[in-house]
Amino acid sequence: MVRTKKELAIRLSKVLKLGKPLKKFEQYETPSEIAAEMAWIAYQEGNVKDKEVCDLGCGTGILSIACGLLKARKVFGFDIDEEALKLARKNAEIFRLKNCKFIKKSFEDVNRRFDCTIMNPPFGRYPKHKDREFLQKAFQISDIVYSLHPSHSRKAIEKFALRNKFETKLLKEFNFPIKKTFIWHKKRILYFKASLLKFQKFQKLDES
Repeated sequence: MVRTKKELAIRLSKVLKLGKPLKKFEQYETPSEIAAEMAWIAYQEGNVKDKEVCDLGCGTGILSIACGLLKARKVFGFDIDEEALKLARKNAEIFRLKNCKFIKKSFEDVNRRFDCTIMNPPFGRYPKHKDREFLQKAFQISDIVYSLHPSHSRKAIEKFALRNKFETKLLKEFNFPIKKTFIWHKKRILYFKASLLKFQKFQKLDES
């Protein structure tokens, strides 16, 4: 059992990563420190241990692995990139996690319910607003969602969540590093503000 957030981040730093991320999937690796922070907050709030957790667009599985290490009952990671999924499954083997399952399936086709969804969706540049499509699905399958989004889009995301009957809470802001990966990247490492948001479905008031 991982006992501290620091220990979790150290272990996640050993997760295998994609050699060549694909533009069409807008693949950015979640840094181990940020993945640890996301999973640790969800864990402390009682939404990981002994829960069924979903990771939409899981990539090589760093968030899934984090939740697996924090004793989720079962973690389901979904992605359509077979190379990323191979690495995710290998990562689960390396960490000896039997509670992580990685499935080749588009997020749009995930229809079962989960206790919680934790994800780092595409940031919505290519194609535009793709992150909201991920959120829409997360809202359909979980009443509690932890998700990472560009800080500049937070107000729009909050309005989107409200229309879907979810309240939004800002948990943390990060300087998210993106290494020079695609042709439009001009700097070796670009930092931008990213917000960790928690979405929770509005509870219906009991009728008197």
